[in-house]
Amino acid sequence: MTIIYEANSTDNAIQLIDDMFSKCINTIANNVKDPEEQNEYIKILEKTVYHCANLNVKHKHLEKVIQESKAECAEKGEININQVFQENSKSVKYENNEMQVENHQFVRKFKNKTAKLLQANEEAAAAAAPTNTPNMPLDPITQVPIVSPVKNKKCGHFYEKSSIKKMLAAAKRKGIRCPYVGCATQNYFVYDDLDENVSLSQEELNNSEVSIDETIE
Repeated sequence: MTIIYEANSTDNAIQLIDDMFSKCINTIANNVKDPEEQNEYIKILEKTVYHCANLNVKHKHLEKVIQESKAECAEKGEININQVFQENSKSVKYENNEMQVENHQFVRKFKNKTAKLLQANEEAAAAAAPTNTPNMPLDPITQVPIVSPVKNKKCGHFYEKSSIKKMLAAAKRKGIRCPYVGCATQNYFVYDDLDENVSLSQEELNNSEVSIDETIE
């Protein structure tokens, strides 16, 4: 037997969920400093946001069917509201459901918050970038100037942290050889062989074996 519950207002519950999403984004922004890690957490949270928005849209449709069923019973003098509800619910169509979910307050506020977080990351990266970027060596993997350098302890070459990290992750435990063409050190290395506490000073650039013209594609 289907039981029809009174459709109570869900404003308070929606506000609580909305506040929860905002707090989650603020927690990610304040405690996760790596932009790549932030994106991973944001993707996970995004799925939950869309799921909650979709459930709320369906709940609104359900409330509409309940109200229509009650009105129909009152008009016809029908006592069995459960049967009327079941008949009416069969014909319910979640019209423009995708559009309604996309325009839901959960989704809109989530996108606004994450857009601000992304903009803040870009501004922070731009502020941290050295002013002499044109003189920086190119990363052998991405072919763009190095911004966050790491140094190979075995050969002394520098790489962009994010690109060499991905390359090593793809190789797993085996490790890789130095991606600079002509590097004299042919031994494999892993991430533990990299020094993260480095900065590319002009003196280091002058003494480095790095040759921009000899980097691989």
